[in-house]
Amino acid sequence: MVDASWEHLKATDGVTDARLTGRYKNALKASATLTLGAVEATVRYRGLLGLWGSNPAIRPSPPPFASDFETIDLVIMAPLTDWAELTVGINNVSDELTPINYTSTGSIEDPAGRNVFISIRTHF
Repeated sequence: MVDASWEHLKATDGVTDARLTGRYKNALKASATLTLGAVEATVRYRGLLGLWGSNPAIRPSPPPFASDFETIDLVIMAPLTDWAELTVGINNVSDELTPINYTSTGSIEDPAGRNVFISIRTHF
């Protein structure tokens, strides 16, 4: 199965038409899932493109600039029993760091750097 989405955001000031800081221009998501027997493997791409913001470490704040954050995730799910399944995943496989101007809009979905997770889901 393949899934993809694109979101375009025109975040501008209603009076000046200036671009709002801390907002991306385009969000792209795509995933592909391969099923082999009872095992599923999913590769996911996530991209926030044209993020408009300034470097928060510099005072006074410098002019905003655009940056991109793109990452690939991998998730494998396999049943353990008829009532439990195991999921193993790696988010941000290539260990991309978020851009410096990304701090105001970061999310729990995009921690800095690679992270690995394991979960067991039960059904009862």
